[in-house]
Amino acid sequence: MTKSWLAAALATTLIAPGALAAPDDDFQKTRTEAVEISVGQRQPFGGLDTMAARTGSWSVNTFYVDWTGTDSSRTAYWIVRRVTGSRLKAPIVQWADSRSCPAVRSILEGLQGLRAPRPDVPGVGAPRELSVVADGESHDLWLNWAIYPNDARGDLRMEGNVGSPVGDWWDAALPKLEVCWTGKIPA
Repeated sequence: MTKSWLAAALATTLIAPGALAAPDDDFQKTRTEAVEISVGQRQPFGGLDTMAARTGSWSVNTFYVDWTGTDSSRTAYWIVRRVTGSRLKAPIVQWADSRSCPAVRSILEGLQGLRAPRPDVPGVGAPRELSVVADGESHDLWLNWAIYPNDARGDLRMEGNVGSPVGDWWDAALPKLEVCWTGKIPA
């Protein structure tokens, strides 16, 4: 335990002051506004915010579902709104949708397989080594549509850094979405 505390203290003191970025105003504003932005009549059902600690680059990604067709033959499609920025560049808004890019559906299906963290009460169970990630990227996932194993409904929020299931899911998703992004809102 003493070694873990010492390692964390050393890692913190070896990083130059100001080297780790604090969220900038554009990130905070974009993050706050994103949950209120509708596409047509639809509000986002979830999203993922990222922040790179050392560089200060960030993204705010919101997920939408909409349907085409009539009540008897409705077909779902999904939209991702992505805003990226950093301390050095203005925010850029991009869009992708599953009608023109099947990868959108594929990556959102991957959400259903994410392993959720389990509660870890301090002082209960086996002691663990403290891991320190000084220059990672935080991932903050939220979903308004979640379901428990007994079919009860709820909301879900998961946060993770490098090597977490949510971080690994998003890192795998980004290359698949690279060809999908456009500056136009899907019609």
